[in-house]
Amino acid sequence: MAKTLYNREQATDSVLKDKRIVIIDDFKDFRESLRRTLLGLGARSVDTVEEANDAISKISRTPYDIILCDYNLGEGKKDGQQIFEELSYKKKIGYSCMFIMTTAENTLRMVMGVMDYQPDGYLVKPFTTSDLVQRIKSADEKNSYFPT
Repeated sequence: MAKTLYNREQATDSVLKDKRIVIIDDFKDFRESLRRTLLGLGARSVDTVEEANDAISKISRTPYDIILCDYNLGEGKKDGQQIFEELSYKKKIGYSCMFIMTTAENTLRMVMGVMDYQPDGYLVKPFTTSDLVQRIKSADEKNSYFPT
């Protein structure tokens, strides 16, 4: 997952400092690796969820600053786009919450389909720690114009 090393000084000044994050991904090893990386970069709390309905339920009960959601959560199951649509429809994620889609899919059709619903960012796996932090910084800058 993390190919680029981040030093402690960068982590201290990181946009991740004190953020509450949830990772939605069907691969346990990826969830745990990303969780450790985010905590090491200063995130306050990082929860993980494997399945779409559990994710929707958890996000409905707990306010998160950042949602990192895999697009493909298993054949025949809700995907990340459906999670994003449902949470948006139910008004469970506000403007200040960052929703970043992660996926191994990189076809133009898939990327454009996801972008139609305007998540705050999109990362193609495998991505580096530097890529992740940069995408979060960009989304955070954009979202800083909205009240929490």
